[in-house]
Amino acid sequence: MEFRGIVSDAFSASHVVKGHPTCGRLHGHRWRVSVEITTGQDPETGELVGLPELAAAVRQFCSELDREHVNDMLPASPATAAGINLALRERLALNWRMTRIEVWADEVGVLTA
Repeated sequence: MEFRGIVSDAFSASHVVKGHPTCGRLHGHRWRVSVEITTGQDPETGELVGLPELAAAVRQFCSELDREHVNDMLPASPATAAGINLALRERLALNWRMTRIEVWADEVGVLTA
């Protein structure tokens, strides 16, 4: 039987999106991320397999970006919710089968399946 496990965390970081009407100047957001996986249950502990490790990986990703400038920290991705989503997916893809990643910058969100 498979279960759905969700891990969420947050960080504060600045960014600039050149040419964007409101994000085209240096400013910051409170970014929130949520990662959903499907996984089995460990019969001995009852824990969802891999969920504690996923939580640690998401926490590490967020702590690396906290109080930093997204443009500098993720130069290969756009400094947007979608770019952060892509960078997080690339970081986690080798170890987890993700069914959903969501990234919000204050009121703006991006979901990918």
